[in-house]
Amino acid sequence: MAKARKGVAGPTALIIRSYNVGFGDCFLLSFQYTDRPRHVLIDFGSTRKPNVSDPLPNFLPTIAKQIATDCDHKLTAVVATHRHKDHISGFERNGETGPGAIIAALKPDLVVQPWTEDPKAARDAIRPTQNLTAVRSRRAMQVASLRDMRYAEYVRLASRRLRGGHLQAVREQLEFLGEDNQLANPTAVRNLAGMARNRYVYFGSASGLDALLPGVKTRVLGPPTVEQTGTILKERSRDANEFWQLRHQAWA
Repeated sequence: MAKARKGVAGPTALIIRSYNVGFGDCFLLSFQYTDRPRHVLIDFGSTRKPNVSDPLPNFLPTIAKQIATDCDHKLTAVVATHRHKDHISGFERNGETGPGAIIAALKPDLVVQPWTEDPKAARDAIRPTQNLTAVRSRRAMQVASLRDMRYAEYVRLASRRLRGGHLQAVREQLEFLGEDNQLANPTAVRNLAGMARNRYVYFGSASGLDALLPGVKTRVLGPPTVEQTGTILKERSRDANEFWQLRHQAWA
């Protein structure tokens, strides 16, 4: 891992790039230092193409190549906030031709993910098993956990049972959530697990980024562990911004 040199001053500028991935998120933070820039990629995924004329399998590799150009073919870190497709599908490899292969070739020094992604954690874990780990030999455990997300298919099928124009918005929201959580591309998960040193973080923990970004302080705001708050084990019955407020209507 390329360590930050002692005595390097903080960044003189910050460039934030946002890429049009359609319905998804992708940001590149470029910290300008006197010796060299340092680049942090935050999420890379999509569930909806930005333009009907752009085929989804082709435009993500194009964006990945643009990211490579913008970061001078070297990433300092990748931050994957959570495993929904609109945040990580761009990390899918498809052998060596997918966008994830292009990102992996940028050889990030660190991949930061939520503690819930730790492949060593048991399914009923209440805390991370570790902060730093080499996980290449444990990829299968992480992919296996995808099988626990069967509810996504149920949500998607439930959306199709809703009839009537007045339920169109509900139908579209349920369909999106079903697709977004189904995660048909486990290679994205495997790629994130194996492309660099991994750090699995939680509220208040160290991100691991401070050592790579001299003069930059980071704070991890979530997710909390079960030990920090047990409320994360129970879904809210109503939330003005979330699908779960509609659950009783949808299942009726």
